[in-house]
Amino acid sequence: MLASVHLADVGPRDAVVALRASPRPESTPGLRYATTVVAAPLGRSLIAVPQPGRVGLIALWDDDAAIDGFLVDHPLASIFSGGWHVRLAPVQAHEYHRSRGSEQSGSWPGLSGDVNDPAPPDGPKVVLTLARTRPSQLLRFARASLHAARPLAQSPGFIWASALVRPPIVATFSLWQSPASIEAYAYAGDDDSGHRRAMAADRKRPFHQAGVFFRFHPTRSVGELDRRNALPADWMTDLSDRSAEQ
Repeated sequence: MLASVHLADVGPRDAVVALRASPRPESTPGLRYATTVVAAPLGRSLIAVPQPGRVGLIALWDDDAAIDGFLVDHPLASIFSGGWHVRLAPVQAHEYHRSRGSEQSGSWPGLSGDVNDPAPPDGPKVVLTLARTRPSQLLRFARASLHAARPLAQSPGFIWASALVRPPIVATFSLWQSPASIEAYAYAGDDDSGHRRAMAADRKRPFHQAGVFFRFHPTRSVGELDRRNALPADWMTDLSDRSAEQ
């Protein structure tokens, strides 16, 4: 299994077309799961404001050939062609569904078997949280997510992040310099840190009906985002070397 995330700044018409036209596994060779979303930047301001003209696609695939075929043949691919996409090899996946307060093994569409890599390559990593949120918990989840996102910009090793939303599907997508930087953000500090508070709130009263937490190793990054919350084309390069030169 591989994943891909595609983002593009488009006009209102193309944004509406994209949100109405999520690719379907039954008609897209090699596709396991897909949803189109609206993006909202994280970590650069106190409030994550949706960008109506920035649309995204989150997809799970059989292999690289399936992604190649989508980019060449699918009508939706032209909408994303002027933006950016990243291909992702799974390092870790934890899926779940919750019923009456208990957490059980999940069955997120498109996932099958063990997708964990016991010896992932070094270098940049991607975190994707993908969930089907309870409608009654959307506001609680939004507040908790904002508190968790506020320290991102000051977190060592943080590169870039965005919320990706199409209720009831909500996702957070973040790029990191290393696995250690992810661990430091998620678990370092006191129990009052934004991320720990969000996790505690979810344990007390779950936000989501079902979800999956991914860590990925990026295998290919193409294009860039030029408008607000810009993503540089060279984000996958060794950031530590660049920092040492400054």
